[in-house]
Amino acid sequence: MDAMGERRNNTLEDSEEDVDDVDDIDVSKLLWNLHEDSVGSHINVIDREGMAVSLSSTINDRFGSVRRSEKSGFVWNNAMSGFTIYDKEDSEDTHANAVEGRKRPRTSMAPFMLFDPYGQLVGCFGTTGSLNSILGVAQVLLHRILFDM
Repeated sequence: MDAMGERRNNTLEDSEEDVDDVDDIDVSKLLWNLHEDSVGSHINVIDREGMAVSLSSTINDRFGSVRRSEKSGFVWNNAMSGFTIYDKEDSEDTHANAVEGRKRPRTSMAPFMLFDPYGQLVGCFGTTGSLNSILGVAQVLLHRILFDM
């Protein structure tokens, strides 16, 4: 961990709390027409100087885990399904993307930036859609590279 990350970790004294007034909400009525692809957001931003950001984010179900960070205020997600899940509880198999510190779920690997051989940004891509997001970005990338679309 770099010095900045270590300093930030040392200053975060956070705790969790319930999302305000969540007990008064019948969450089941909020889940109408909930589809897998309706729970995330993706944004690409490129400024005139070529600085770029490609970001995908989700809290999974609406209200995520129904918990939020007291200090920073963000709502925590409620899904670990983007990680590889072991087939058996006592499995000793190692998976490249098993739940572990410093790992990211597959669903957050989809933001993508394409650069030419000279390091110039050609485009930013990203999708929402859970585990299919990686396939969506791959399709866009192949169309861009192979068919100049």
